[in-house]
Amino acid sequence: MTARRKVRRGDRPLRCAADAGDATSRDARAGLTARAVMRVHPRGVTPDESLAHAARLMDALGTREVPVIAGPALVGILTRTDMEPFRGHFEWTLVQTAMTADPVTVSPDTPIARVMRLLLDRGFNSVPVTAAGKLLGMVARTDVLRALAEPP
Repeated sequence: MTARRKVRRGDRPLRCAADAGDATSRDARAGLTARAVMRVHPRGVTPDESLAHAARLMDALGTREVPVIAGPALVGILTRTDMEPFRGHFEWTLVQTAMTADPVTVSPDTPIARVMRLLLDRGFNSVPVTAAGKLLGMVARTDVLRALAEPP
């Protein structure tokens, strides 16, 4: 006698829809690269600006992180988590005090599957896209989801 799992109403159609979506997602992302989904020329902060300024920019952009730039070069990334120890002191604390220097980056030609794995494995909300140290864009989790959800 074999054990049968009781299927609740609606389980099977959801499972079938999810299975179909997996194949579609794999096909859709096969040719995608970071360049195809990145937000180009993201606004950032400089190391000598205040955390208060960075917090206002994050609020205005609706993001939890901003790139830290010196000229065209990416020198760090600043996240809300980086700022937490300085709460109450944002006005007089410089970005360079809280930022993560030399952040993990991807190249414009990095396959989107590798970008997704990096975001998941490292727990990042976004990753900078660079070439020769120059910031070209940012890829956030929502950018990847948007690209996969849009029909080809």
